[in-house]
Amino acid sequence: MQISKDYSLKEVVSQIRCPTLLTRAENDPLSWNAERIYDRLTCPKELIRFHDAEGAGDHREVKARPLFHQRAFDWLDETLSG
Repeated sequence: MQISKDYSLKEVVSQIRCPTLLTRAENDPLSWNAERIYDRLTCPKELIRFHDAEGAGDHREVKARPLFHQRAFDWLDETLSG
């Protein structure tokens, strides 16, 4: 865990070229920086937010995995079909 602090997307995020999906759960402290990464991406991108009201506000949308799967697979279908 100590060495993980040495790794960051900050210097390379602008080099990402493939379509990218980011998710942000309302109460997930580990996804705090999804918006910052999204803002720095120059590739095709989408940010999907998940909320407590839909049961998906926690880390990894764990209480609503079917909702996460539906949105992620919909994004994949749309992105890969184009």
